[in-house]
Amino acid sequence: PESILRDIDGLAAAGVKEVTLLGQNVNSYCYLGGEVGGMSKAGAESFRAYAEGFTSVYKPRREGVTFAKLLKSAAEQHPEVRFRFTSPHPKDF
Repeated sequence: PESILRDIDGLAAAGVKEVTLLGQNVNSYCYLGGEVGGMSKAGAESFRAYAEGFTSVYKPRREGVTFAKLLKSAAEQHPEVRFRFTSPHPKDF
């Protein structure tokens, strides 16, 4: 995530007002290297990835830097920039 945030820093410094994060499955992004914010056993047991009535054959990610965390970091560091993302795969909504 550091390289992505550095790129965004450079774009914001150049005066860019809107950044679009593009990928085949941008919602599947999950960086597991470096420091990982894992969950305690109690947190993992109470973790709910989906709204009531929704299920998936995929296991939800419970640790690492997810796309949501990356997007939140970028928005907090650069509130003057509008962030968009495209090509999300529905399995990660």
